[in-house]
Amino acid sequence: QCGNITLDEFLLKYPFLTNTFEALKYLKVRQEMLYCIKQLKKHGYKVAAITNNWKIGNHVNTYPIKLKHYFDDIIESCKEHVCKPNIEIYRIACKRMNIINSSNCIFLDDIGSNLSVAKKQMNFYTIKVTSNYIQAIIQLEQLLNISLLPLSSSKSKL
Repeated sequence: QCGNITLDEFLLKYPFLTNTFEALKYLKVRQEMLYCIKQLKKHGYKVAAITNNWKIGNHVNTYPIKLKHYFDDIIESCKEHVCKPNIEIYRIACKRMNIINSSNCIFLDDIGSNLSVAKKQMNFYTIKVTSNYIQAIIQLEQLLNISLLPLSSSKSKL
C-alpha cells in the first residue's frame, strides 16, 4: 500500500491475503456517496480522498482514476509512500488542498485507527463510516446543515 513493494511481492510474502485482493476488484461504489460529494462541491466545499492504494505489477491501481473527477484531489499511499494512519499522509492532504487550519477538515473513514490519528493528531472532525453508510452522510448533513442525500434515498435504512 505504501508503494515500497509491488502487489506481487506483497502477495508472495502474505499469500493468505490473495482472496482479499481479488475481492477488491469488485468494490461497489455507493451512488449516495457520489451524490453527497457532488452536493458538497456544489456548496463550495473542497473534497479529497485519502486512500491506502496499491500497485499492480508496475501499474498503480486504476480504481481511484475512475473516481478522480468527483474529487479536488486524491492522495494515494502508493504514490506518497506513506499509509493511513501515519500522520504524514494527513499533512500531505492538507498541504495539497491548501488547508492552513486542519480543524476545518472533516474526515470520513471506516477504520477506527485512521480516524483516531486524524482526530487526535490533526484535530480533524471525524465521522465513522459503517456498513450503514447512510448514517455517516446524515451526520455530515447535520454538521454542515445542508442536504446531501438524494430525495430517492431512504433514510429508513437506518
